[in-house]
Amino acid sequence: MIYIITLLSLLFLSMGIFINKKNADDWVNIYNNNPEKKQQYIYLTLPFFKKFHRFLGTSLFVLFFTLRYAFGEEVAGLIFVAYILLSYLYFAYKINNLAKETKTVEAKIVIIITTIALALLSVTLVNVFKENQITITSNKVVISGMYGEEFPVSEIDTVMIVDSIPKIKLRSDGFSIGSINKGYYLTQNEETVKLILNSNNKPYMLIIKNNGNKIYLSTLQNHVEDIFTQIKKTVNKQL
Repeated sequence: MIYIITLLSLLFLSMGIFINKKNADDWVNIYNNNPEKKQQYIYLTLPFFKKFHRFLGTSLFVLFFTLRYAFGEEVAGLIFVAYILLSYLYFAYKINNLAKETKTVEAKIVIIITTIALALLSVTLVNVFKENQITITSNKVVISGMYGEEFPVSEIDTVMIVDSIPKIKLRSDGFSIGSINKGYYLTQNEETVKLILNSNNKPYMLIIKNNGNKIYLSTLQNHVEDIFTQIKKTVNKQL
């Protein structure tokens, strides 16, 4: 990710430095049939375009590495994406206002698409940070939220309390932000396990299914042992 951030920062910075009145005509893809209106559009928007991209290129680089040092790469990456989307939402709005005489449908489309992207990103973040709730009935276990699942109690082979999780080699399908880890991970022993860790509170609960699949769980309020007791009682009733 570091290389991507660096390249993007340099790209934005280059756009703010090297695009000028002489070559802007090649970059602007509107009013091709109306040279006079095209030049008017460039005259009205180019100063802001250059200033915006110089600032964006510089601030992205500083912001990402500051956040990466403070909170880790996952958090920095998410804020990085949100920052770009918000920046271009502002950019489209500002360009649309600067070029009132030559207002374009393209600017409005950018604003709409960026707003939708921000909404989707917000929904994803809410789901990631929302704690998975674990409900036990007489015959099934329901884990709500991102990467949650529902399965019969009869599928449980073993349930236990553990003080640690296996050493993780890589995340094969999931999401990690700080102490939150949700999804499927490959361990150092080349075993795929599911983690639904809402915090780094210990102990963890380990559920092993009849097919050998393992689920490690943690909660925000550290009530894993209460959930473990409920599941254990339900499993024993099935025997």
